[in-house]
Amino acid sequence: MFDAEFRQRVVPQFSSRRWRYSRLANLVARNRAVPAARCLTKAAHAWLDAADNVQFDMGTNGESRLLTRLAAHAVSVVFDVGANVGDWAEAAAQRLRGAHVHCFELDEENRSRLRDRLSSRPGRFTVAPSGLDREAGTVDYDFYPAEPALTSILPVPHSSPSERRTTTVVTGDQYVEAARVDTIDLLKLDVEGAEGRVLEGFSRTLEQGRIRVIQFEYGLANVVARCLLADLYARLAPHGYSLGRLFPDGVEFRPYDVTSESFRGGNFVAVRPSEAALARALAAPTRR
Repeated sequence: MFDAEFRQRVVPQFSSRRWRYSRLANLVARNRAVPAARCLTKAAHAWLDAADNVQFDMGTNGESRLLTRLAAHAVSVVFDVGANVGDWAEAAAQRLRGAHVHCFELDEENRSRLRDRLSSRPGRFTVAPSGLDREAGTVDYDFYPAEPALTSILPVPHSSPSERRTTTVVTGDQYVEAARVDTIDLLKLDVEGAEGRVLEGFSRTLEQGRIRVIQFEYGLANVVARCLLADLYARLAPHGYSLGRLFPDGVEFRPYDVTSESFRGGNFVAVRPSEAALARALAAPTRR
C-alpha cells in the first residue's frame, strides 16, 4: 500500500508517537485518584466546556450578538418556546425593535408571571395559553418551585425538589395556523431536552419553509430524551437548513460530526437555505 520511503520514514515515527501516548495514558490512568491528577482532570473538563461555549450568560455566549445581527434582517415574528419568566423574551424585544414575541410556557404559574411582566406592552408580546409538544393533548411534567427554569416534560434528574403537574399542550403547527402566523423569523427553543419533540410539532411549518432561523439548546437533558444531536440535524437538514454551534463571535456552521455528541451543553443555530446572506451575517469568522 505504501512505498518503501514512507515505510522507512513515517511509519516508525507514527509507531513511536503512539507508543509514547500509550505510556502517558497508562501513567495518567493509574494515577487518576492523585489530587494533582484530579485537579488537572477538572481543569481539562473546564477547558473543553469553555472551548465549546458551554455557558448561558446571554451577554457573553453569543446570544445577544445573534439578536443584534438578526435586527438588520427584518425580523417581525419571534417564538420563545420555554420562555420561563421572560428574561430572553425581553432581551429579544429590546434588540429586535419591530418584532412581536410569542411566549410559550408549560406551567400556569410561569405563564401568570409572564403575563404580569409583559402585560404593559400588549403590542410586543403574546403569552400563549399553553405549552408546545409534538402532539396536542395533556402531558405530565416536573415543576421546580425553587428553579422554574428547569420545568420539563422529561424526567431530568435534579437535586432541587419538584412537583408533578399536568397541563394542556398544542403543536407548533396548530398554533401557527390559529394565530395566522405567516413566517417565524426566529424560533428559540429552551425546553430542557424536549427540543426534538417540539420541532416534530412544527413539521408542516418546516416543510413549507416558513421558519427562517432556529436556536436550540443541546446538553445532558438530551440523554434522558434519547434525542441525539444527530436526530436534530436529521430533522432539519432535509429541509436545507445549515446548522452550527453558537459561539461569542458567531455561529460555526458545519456538517454533523459524531464527535459533537458530547452532551456538555450549549446553543445551536439553524438557518434555512434561502437565507444565505443572513447565514453569512451570523457566521463566526473563518479560522485558519
